[in-house]
Amino acid sequence: TKSKIPPVHLAWCGEDSVVMYWKQLGLLMVGPYGDWVKYTYHENLIMVQEIDSLRILSQDTVEILQRVPDCTDLICRIGSF
Repeated sequence: TKSKIPPVHLAWCGEDSVVMYWKQLGLLMVGPYGDWVKYTYHENLIMVQEIDSLRILSQDTVEILQRVPDCTDLICRIGSF
């Protein structure tokens, strides 16, 4: 990123994605080919690495973030039915 502020936390999400967390910006998930997804949060978070995902804890919720597996992508992409 071009952010001059380092992330508060950095964690693996599965085998090939990295998630960074900034208090002001939220989460940024970067995949193996440079694709990225930004998730906005307005509260403090704790990230816990799992074997195939990332657990995101806030004061009120627990969420699981996981990259879509290739086999699911192949089944559900446009024109696959």
